Amino acid sequence: MTDPAPPPHNPYRGNKAITILRIFLWLLPAGILIFGIFLGAGLGNFLPQELGIPVAAIFTIAAVAAIGYFDHRLSLQQRRKAPPHEKRELIRWTIIFVLLQIIIAPVIAFAVAYGICLALMSGYF
Repeated sequence: MTDPAPPPHNPYRGNKAITILRIFLWLLPAGILIFGIFLGAGLGNFLPQELGIPVAAIFTIAAVAAIGYFDHRLSLQQRRKAPPHEKRELIRWTIIFVLLQIIIAPVIAFAVAYGICLALMSGYF
C-alpha cells in the first residue's frame, strides 16, 4: 500500500490575531473619515476657512495611507514572505488601499450613522 500524499502547504495560513487586526484596520478608516470631517470643521476656528478643510483632508489621507502601509506589512508577515521589490510593492499596496477606502469608508460610516439614528429613534436608548 502506498502512503497518502501529504496535504499541500498553505502559505497563507497564518496567525488568527493578525487576521483579526487586519479586519479592524480595514474598518478603521471609516472612523478616521468622520474624525477628519469634524477636524476640518473645527480647524475653521483656528485657521482661515480656506485652509481648514485641506489640512484636515491631508491629515485624513495620510492617516489612511499609514493604515494601508501597516496592513500590507502585516500581510507580508502573515504570509512569511519577503518580496524582491518590497518598497515598490508596499507603495503600490498603500495607494490601492487608499483608493479602495475612498469607496469603503463612506459606506461603512453611513451605515453606522444610519444604525445609530435608527436605534435612537426606536427607543432603545
